[in-house]
Amino acid sequence: MPMLLIFLRFCLSKAYNKPHPLLSDVYAHVLDRDNAGRVQELVRRDGSCLFSWRDVRPIPPENEWFETVWREYNSGEMFRKCDK
Repeated sequence: MPMLLIFLRFCLSKAYNKPHPLLSDVYAHVLDRDNAGRVQELVRRDGSCLFSWRDVRPIPPENEWFETVWREYNSGEMFRKCDK
């Protein structure tokens, strides 16, 4: 049996979720609790797709609002802070 059919049979045999009931089945997914705290990365190299898992990076401790950071960047203030 081709690998894609095995994968589809596996996915469709489990209870799947959709973010909203009006969305098509393309958006259906199966929660993977075995990999909680990890993300899957995809790299395309030499015409092939390579998948790997890595641990989630922690959220940075800074509590800066986007608008504040953007204003500092546009005004050049961010760069003056680095020169000190």
